Amino acid sequence: MDPNNPHAHGHPVTLSGYEVTSSGYFPDSNNPVLPVDTSGHFANSVNAAPQPGYSDAAQPSAADVEALRLQNEQLSRMLNDMRIGYDGQIRSEMEAYRNSVQDDFLAVRAQRDAAQAQMNATIARLEALERASAKPTKPTRDPRARPAPSTPSPAKAAGKASPPAATPSKSRHSNPQPSPEPPRPSPRPPRASGNQPPSSGSSAKGAGGSAKSSSTQSPSSKAKAGNKKETKPRKPAEHQMFKSDIDPQANTFKNTFIMHCRFISGNLDSSTAPTSASPAAVKQFELRFEGLTVTELKRQGQIGPLLIKPSQVKLGLSVQDAVKSNSKILRGFCQVEESAILHMKTYFAKLGLAIWAVDYTQTPYSLYNQAMRMAAIDTFRFMMGACAYDFLRPDTSYVNDSTLLVRVYDHHIHRYMFDKWKMEIRTPGGNRVAAERNKYSQARTRLYNSREAWLKDNKIVGRLRGMFSTKSTSDTESTTQGPVALAREERSQAADQLIRKVDSLIVQGLVDDGKMRQANLRRARRIPPFGHREAAQFQEIPKEMPIQYYDATWFNDRPPQARAKIAPKLIVAFPPGSTDFFSRRGDNILSVEELTEKYGTAVFDDYDLDFGPEAATAGVDADDEGEGDIVSSEDSDEEGESSDAGSVASFLDDAGASDAEQDNAMYEEEEEMEYGDEGATAGNQENFAAAFDVDTDMEQQIFGDDLDSDESDP
Repeated sequence: MDPNNPHAHGHPVTLSGYEVTSSGYFPDSNNPVLPVDTSGHFANSVNAAPQPGYSDAAQPSAADVEALRLQNEQLSRMLNDMRIGYDGQIRSEMEAYRNSVQDDFLAVRAQRDAAQAQMNATIARLEALERASAKPTKPTRDPRARPAPSTPSPAKAAGKASPPAATPSKSRHSNPQPSPEPPRPSPRPPRASGNQPPSSGSSAKGAGGSAKSSSTQSPSSKAKAGNKKETKPRKPAEHQMFKSDIDPQANTFKNTFIMHCRFISGNLDSSTAPTSASPAAVKQFELRFEGLTVTELKRQGQIGPLLIKPSQVKLGLSVQDAVKSNSKILRGFCQVEESAILHMKTYFAKLGLAIWAVDYTQTPYSLYNQAMRMAAIDTFRFMMGACAYDFLRPDTSYVNDSTLLVRVYDHHIHRYMFDKWKMEIRTPGGNRVAAERNKYSQARTRLYNSREAWLKDNKIVGRLRGMFSTKSTSDTESTTQGPVALAREERSQAADQLIRKVDSLIVQGLVDDGKMRQANLRRARRIPPFGHREAAQFQEIPKEMPIQYYDATWFNDRPPQARAKIAPKLIVAFPPGSTDFFSRRGDNILSVEELTEKYGTAVFDDYDLDFGPEAATAGVDADDEGEGDIVSSEDSDEEGESSDAGSVASFLDDAGASDAEQDNAMYEEEEEMEYGDEGATAGNQENFAAAFDVDTDMEQQIFGDDLDSDESDP
């Protein structure tokens, strides 16, 4: 036998197999021959492997195979019958549904046609009624018929017989006078031409003059009233709200809700831009709550399990920031109960939010941003119900007004804050510059309001009150030497003397009332000599002021069209060269008409009032004063740079004022806070710090620089 080929053994192979031994293929005396069948088994028994022989396997009978085949055919027929029946049932149901839908469609179309016909009939009936109620035209006279001559009345006949005596003709710009003597004409400016604005009696009325001048108006005012087109209402931008959109009684509620949003986000400084949510946090939130609705998210925040520990939630204000802040509002957060703080943390922890932050890279109504809106509104309602924000004095009657809450939230977060976020990306540091400018704007507005309140309380005549306005108020900027009055280049020295006199009398009144702190703060405002002051950053010129407000040299250096746009009121508000403005003797007892008649020629002679024919209508085309002004415009945004940054700044930092420029009521309220709530504030600091649990690293990550590093931050 070949060892490389075990089959080459040389033994014959029969029909039943071939002969082999138990150990190989070559038989000898020690290895008996064993027969192997065709299946490879020897002796039809168990071999050495061992394996069963061929005879041991179960062999199916022909009857069993036939039974299985018949059963298989029976099952196939049953399945086919079921499929046919199911398909028929489905087809019948679909046919019935299609017929019902078609019937409904036909019924709706019939209703539509009937409604259209009814509407057309109603319109036709209304048009017929309108035509019937229209005033009938007067019948035309038949030209063929001559009218009968009318008999003149006795009065007319007497008038024709004896005409009345000639009386002086009434001036176009004067009221009827009871005296038979003609009224004395007001003096005209010597250099005035026919195209210049004539003297305005209505200006005197606007400045508090007597009722005699009610029928006279300045040409610029008349032209604006008669020729200027009506201003179209502003169309709000996306998520924008105007002041008229909110009930004035809801302002405290709105401010409290905005404070809550700033509190949970940590954006308490209007000079910094908000921080958008990190992409990792947004992705984790979306993977965790994918497929859920807002209602399900709300249920998760209310009764769901905790996803993170409440101690991991970081709110936007630490007790250290609240204590050292100059704002009584921020210090008031020390009085918030730790249970209310814990509730907010628990709510955010159930949503897996370690930091409440809006994702400004997504749409306002994405799943993540909707969850942020829902969390802010739900936690605010709880805080209102727990009386946690009572120190802000909100009107709680609006707490269930979901529409107002959503609109205020969208306006503040997705418009105002979104604009600040965009500004910081486009112009780094632009928010701080805008906040500084807004702070000075608010400061001069408060300064004007304090002067106007003093003039009103002391019943100062209107001709002097007309010398004051917000735009004519000099700015006050904080410097290393304290608050400094800046220069208004258009203001005359005589007008400046009047303003300085009012300021000195205000300080004297505070001293007389024993309010030394407020008096000293006003005295700290440094007033450089006239002509040595730095220029103000607000360069807009106040229009339609009494002409004595404007410096003659400055006014005459302006081009004619610019002078026409200023449209000064040609009245005399006070005697020229006078330093006694408020006494009730001499020329001070004269009305504005009498002062204009007496001193008009001398005052107007210093001003170039010849504007030329091209500039005659410049005042007509000019915009009304205050239109578009972000400080005092009624159409300004509710949360714009002035209204939001300013109002929130005033909300946070004592109405936005620095220590040198707060008004009287604000100081009194501040003193009540310091002496009345000092013990309560100190007593709650420990609990407040434990409830917030804010570490320094995370706080630096949220806020950046210290919140109160600059005391003048609005």
